[in-house]
Amino acid sequence: DGKVVNLRNLGDPDTTVGGAYWKNQSKLTFGPRFGFAWSPFANNKTAVRGGFGLFYVPADQLYYYFPTTRTYPLYTEFQITNPSPALFPDALATIAASNTPRGSITVIPYQNFKNSRAAQWNLNVQQQFGASTVLTLGYVGNRGINLVTYADLNVPIATYNSTSNSLETPATATRLNRNFTNINFIAASGNSWYNAFTLAFERRITSGLRADRKS
Repeated sequence: DGKVVNLRNLGDPDTTVGGAYWKNQSKLTFGPRFGFAWSPFANNKTAVRGGFGLFYVPADQLYYYFPTTRTYPLYTEFQITNPSPALFPDALATIAASNTPRGSITVIPYQNFKNSRAAQWNLNVQQQFGASTVLTLGYVGNRGINLVTYADLNVPIATYNSTSNSLETPATATRLNRNFTNINFIAASGNSWYNAFTLAFERRITSGLRADRKS
């Protein structure tokens, strides 16, 4: 319908207006959940509990907002360094002289778009002492996969300067795709890890009152 636009390949000379926004790769997404509770002794004062789950996150709003409001030709954004004073204040002539007529764009993966997901698991052991005291020791883990990232993939190519022993970007450096200034890429390529030990102590003082300590 011409209301969405994307750069389907990083080296494409122009954006693609309309058609599929991305190739659907989520047909086989499967989010199982599993949990258990077990009392190993006959007195039922010890309990072992655990669980695992795979959770998918709906596509972040960034996937929709920026590519449809910051991408040529629906919206054109220019960042021009050291424009010619002779062309001021003619903005159109300045843009034409910049050799990047399509300006900066924000796009998402077309070929390999993936939904963000998180794997979560936990295990704890709970022990009752007497009639009113409970101690719980546990472990909680989380693994984030395909989290949202944001980066410019069209930065000028740096070169090695043997004199200063460093990488430098000269003024004449070229970009990977010369038709655009910045190609801001919103992708699902981030990862995260979380591991924690949990401790809880609970004691019922009198009927209807309770004190606990958790960390």
